[in-house]
Amino acid sequence: VWDLPLYQAGLAELHCQMGRWDEALVEAETGLEIAGEVGTRLAIVVCAGVAAWIRAHRDDLAEAEGLLAIAQSEIDRAGTQWGSYWVILATAQLADGRGDQPRALEALRDGWTENEHTLGLRTYLAPELVRAAMSAGNTELARSVADTVASYAPGANASNARGNALLARGMVDHDPLLLAEAAAVFR
Repeated sequence: VWDLPLYQAGLAELHCQMGRWDEALVEAETGLEIAGEVGTRLAIVVCAGVAAWIRAHRDDLAEAEGLLAIAQSEIDRAGTQWGSYWVILATAQLADGRGDQPRALEALRDGWTENEHTLGLRTYLAPELVRAAMSAGNTELARSVADTVASYAPGANASNARGNALLARGMVDHDPLLLAEAAAVFR
């Protein structure tokens, strides 16, 4: 059975990862509206998480908080699911937007720890966690995360997984060549 909210969520996630935030926001918010109309619970977390992350980046903090509440309510109801990654990132971005960098680091570190057996999710969290740890002066945590995600990269088939590993290592090592290599891999 074809599920329109699930399709919208997939488009939102794809557009977001490609840096097409306007399109991602439209898809995510449309997915939430359709889910509400048809009564499905699928894709609510990813749609609300993507929209919250974009809204937080755009300093629309009240809207981001409302969207995070929707996502968290669904996670509380049904447990961690597809899209929880975006909720972690949005929570950290919202905290950053409010000037609460310790809370941002905590959200990312908790997400990293809680997902120790979800290598793909950790790969995507790594650059943000490294950035937050470096900003907090916690180079030990940043290096540990970069080392861990680098150990995942050889088995990763996705270029963005390799790119994230290079990005994390480049930030920790302050290595512009690794950062340029990460950009090339993402391209």
